[in-house]
Amino acid sequence: MLATIERIDPNSDRIEPLVELVECLRQRRRRKRPQARLAVRTLTQLLKGNPGHAWALRSYLTRLLEKRRHTSLYSDIGILSNDGFFTELKRRIAYRVLPPALDDLYLSDALEQVLYDEKDVKWIRAVPNADWLELFDTVANAPEPEGATDRRHIPGRARYTVLLGMLDAIRTLSCRVCALGLGLI
Repeated sequence: MLATIERIDPNSDRIEPLVELVECLRQRRRRKRPQARLAVRTLTQLLKGNPGHAWALRSYLTRLLEKRRHTSLYSDIGILSNDGFFTELKRRIAYRVLPPALDDLYLSDALEQVLYDEKDVKWIRAVPNADWLELFDTVANAPEPEGATDRRHIPGRARYTVLLGMLDAIRTLSCRVCALGLGLI
């Protein structure tokens, strides 16, 4: 895990380092639930012990959020399409045979690359919320290294980027609702 953290470049927007880091956290055996909890706690302690790595991870995650489009993640989840039954059935069968290509430009596709296993939800839920919050607080509150003058690494930058993505998704959803309302006339 330490080797993966040390390879993280705060100026990179490639998804592979995050995939490797999640692989380190992902439990290897199905029956061992505490393994994921221990991995998250170990990562938290490593980042607390070396604030430079925590800052690099925060800058890297902020860069990932800034370079990806959020709107489809926030506005398309849970909304059924207006396609008919047979069109949707045909699409689902085709996706089973040949899944759609992932576009690294969208945040939803990047998350699918990171959390690709169907059992990811189990190990994520096996880790107590307090441990996740402690990890997120450690990353979010990491101090800047001495001599860092780059203004892109402002602590609230990731929050601002997510907020802009949500506002854009709200605008998209409002346009869809208006279109549905006008379509009934």
